[in-house]
Amino acid sequence: FKHKFVLIEAELAKTNKEIDKATNLYDEAIKLAKQSHLEHEQAIAFELAGKFWLSINRPICARAYINEAYVY
Repeated sequence: FKHKFVLIEAELAKTNKEIDKATNLYDEAIKLAKQSHLEHEQAIAFELAGKFWLSINRPICARAYINEAYVY
C-alpha cells in the first residue's frame, strides 16, 4: 500500500505548493502502483497527477497524464 501513502504525500505537497516534490511523488506513486500490478490505482495516480498539472497551468503535461489514466 506504499503507493497510496506516496500519493497522499503528493497531494499534500500540491496543497503546500511544493511543485518539485509533488511532481516526483506523483511519478513515484505511479511507478509503485505499476510494480504492484494495480492498474486501477495507477490510473487514479495518473488522473491526480494530471489534475495537479492543470492546477499549475500546464495543460500539455496534464493532457499526457490524463490520457494515461484512461489507458487503464
